[in-house]
Amino acid sequence: MKVDLLDRLDTVGEEAWQGLLARAAFPSPFMSWTWQSAWLAAFGGGRRLRLLRVGNAAGELAGLLPLAEDGDGVSRLLGGLDVSDYLDLIAPAGLEEDVWAALLQSRATAPETWDLHAIRAASPSATLLPALAPAYGLRAAAAVEDRCPILDPHLNGAIEVAWAIAEPLISIGKPLDIQITATNSGLDVDVRGSGPLSTALITRLILPAES
Repeated sequence: MKVDLLDRLDTVGEEAWQGLLARAAFPSPFMSWTWQSAWLAAFGGGRRLRLLRVGNAAGELAGLLPLAEDGDGVSRLLGGLDVSDYLDLIAPAGLEEDVWAALLQSRATAPETWDLHAIRAASPSATLLPALAPAYGLRAAAAVEDRCPILDPHLNGAIEVAWAIAEPLISIGKPLDIQITATNSGLDVDVRGSGPLSTALITRLILPAES
């Protein structure tokens, strides 16, 4: 695999970006083209974009690691420490190891630190990076971050339900308003902003809400 360093998101393009994200194991809305480009436009002033594009043997897009320089030789995942949850490498499910190996091989000669904040615990990246890094003379450390607490125990599971509903709607490309209310019979979920949905998609969204 070949790694190219790009300095503009539109070098990849929205269609290719979203197509790759749709094949990821955990396609977080915060990794979408819409969110990443909006964040860069609003908060990227003064930061140099370091978009690492990984191509396979045929030259096809196989992975993206969007980083932004943050001073002192540190590059962080695009999306910000305070406003984005669940950032990560964008790669097809099952190919994360190959893509990370290519990235680490290219990284071995670059004197910088990658701060890969907000990778979810279930992501393959969380286990692959510490395992692969030593082979390239690198060190990867992982630390657990506390999640935002919910005081009302009746809202247990609300964040998981919200993510399970939001992720199938990434491809719509619209901002969503998901409100979850604790009731005597369970969690009441109200989704707004998605526009008309197909019957199949509605059925898919009902399953996590009912669970």
